[in-house]
Amino acid sequence: MTEAHTLETFLPLVDTDFTVQADGIEDVLRLVSATSLKARPAPEGQRAGFSLTFHGTRTDCMIANLIEITHPALDPFDIGLSPVGQLPEGAFQYEAVFN
Repeated sequence: MTEAHTLETFLPLVDTDFTVQADGIEDVLRLVSATSLKARPAPEGQRAGFSLTFHGTRTDCMIANLIEITHPALDPFDIGLSPVGQLPEGAFQYEAVFN
């Protein structure tokens, strides 16, 4: 990661698409939520924890891994994604947690 992303980095990007590639698989992930993990501010000099929830388009699950993600508003960066469920239409939901 070339910059310290925060919750505020992603809030304006909710309902926009990101692209990921891993092991020859590509998916377009829609950022559906960006949520704070803590009720109080982080200590001085530390990033407050937050989570991102994405909805994919593929019905086959990408392996949970550290993968590169791209968005037109950001430089490409590595993100750890974990599948957290399947949507009614069969596509997968993923979560990334930043501490």
